[in-house]
Amino acid sequence: MAISFSKKQNKQQYLIFILIIIALITVFVLRKDIFKISLDGVPSVEVFHSDSIEINFEVLKAKTIKELQMPEPKKPFEGKAGRDNPFISY
Repeated sequence: MAISFSKKQNKQQYLIFILIIIALITVFVLRKDIFKISLDGVPSVEVFHSDSIEINFEVLKAKTIKELQMPEPKKPFEGKAGRDNPFISY
């Protein structure tokens, strides 16, 4: 009995060892390829700062804005909703 128990334990130790090696290889590959950040290719960002905000209301006076119309309201559903037995096929 003891021999088979130790064999199972040895197999389990080997599997844990292999799992750790696979995890380390995965972390190394991800760190090398995916998480590698190159600052040379990153464009610089200019921040615009203004103390006041000006709204141009002249845009609302444009011809295209004046031609806009409200959509027609939806008519309520008329008739019976659903089927008597929704589980039967058509």
